[in-house]
This record gives sequence, C-alpha cells and structure tokens, in this order.
Amino acid sequence: MIESVQKKWFLILSLILFFTPALEAQIIKGKKNRAKAEQAIMALKDGALVLRLKTKRNKIEKIQELLTKPDLNGNERKKLEKELETTIKERDEYNTATVAAFNNHYTFSAIYFMPDTSSVTLKKGQKSGIFYNDKLEIDPNVTITQDSFFIVYKGVLDTSTRTGMEALIIMDRRFDIVPSPFPYYVRVNNFWLVLGRIFSPKKAIKRDANAVVKQLDRKLQEYYKETLARR
Repeated sequence: MIESVQKKWFLILSLILFFTPALEAQIIKGKKNRAKAEQAIMALKDGALVLRLKTKRNKIEKIQELLTKPDLNGNERKKLEKELETTIKERDEYNTATVAAFNNHYTFSAIYFMPDTSSVTLKKGQKSGIFYNDKLEIDPNVTITQDSFFIVYKGVLDTSTRTGMEALIIMDRRFDIVPSPFPYYVRVNNFWLVLGRIFSPKKAIKRDANAVVKQLDRKLQEYYKETLARR
C-alpha cells in the first residue's frame, strides 16, 4: 500500500517537473505579449493608422497583357474586356466605400490611405508621396506627421490560429501582427453581414464597410480604456 502511494506521488511530481518549464514559458510569453499590446495601443492612439487598399494591379496587368495578343477571337476579347471592367469596378467600389467608412466612423487615431503598391516604400521609411487623398489619387502633399504608425488591411488570418477567416488586420510598422490582447483584427464576414448581402446586395458594400470600421474603432477604444485603467 505504501509503495503504491509512493509511486503515485512520484508520478505526480514527475508530471509537475515536466510541465513546469512549459507553463513558466507560457506565462512569460503572455506577459511579454501584454506589454507589447499595451505599448502598441498607446502608440497608435498618439500615432496613425494607414489603410492599405488593394489595387489588383497584377490581375489587371495580366488581363491587359492578354488583350494585346493578336490571335484573340471576338468572344475571347469580349470576355477579357468584361473581366477587366468588372475587376476595376469592384475594386473602386470597395475602396471608395472603405475610405468613406474610415473617414466617417474611425476616431481612434489619425488615418491615412495608400495603395498596396506603396507597401515596400512605406516599410523603407518614406512618409510622403505614396498616399491617397479622399479621391483615391496619389497626393504628394499628404505626409505622415506622426512618429508611430500601424497598417490595417483586408486579408486572411493565419490558418493555424484563426481558421483562415477574412478580416481587417492590423500590423505594426515592421509589418508584424501586433499580439493579443491587442485587438488586431475584425472579421469582415458574419451572419448578419452575409444576410444583408442576400436581401440588399446593392447597399451591401457601403453597409459592410461602415459596420466593420465601427467595430474596429470600438474595439480599439475599449482596449485603450482597459489599458489606461491598469496603469
């Protein structure tokens, strides 16, 4: 009986010793992530958010290249021209609605807009000559004056952590995802948004953009207040 109890205690102690380093590592990682998240929310509040908009340049240039081929028949040309027209129309409708939504509903920090083709230039440190004005035109007079800035874009979350859902995602100036508990993403698809697209498709783009931006602003405001309360 005594030997059996000793074996059980030995097993328990072994398990504790085995898992303790991993638990300590998780605790340390959690503390570091919280510190990074709190630093990020304070920096964003005093800094700026840059909305990176898709240009679909690669797709458009590919279609334009195909249209230059002399051996295209009439139906093929019409199909490509229609695809090009649709691509540009959908891009412009989405970008226009999203810019308007940020201008009307984002209040947490300063906001700037840029095409995705300016990403590398921004990462290298250029802060002017690469941004859109409200008409989605590159404006040399638009300059980031804030010391800190973050980038937000529409993309797909890491499939290993968030099942690859489509979202507005926030990155820091090095293009790294800011760790949780920073509210670094907002889903762009949910039941109510999808339902609205079914019953009112013509208004869906503008309505969806407004809803997502409002949610992003609310989450940032709430986390900022929580951070202040802990200080």
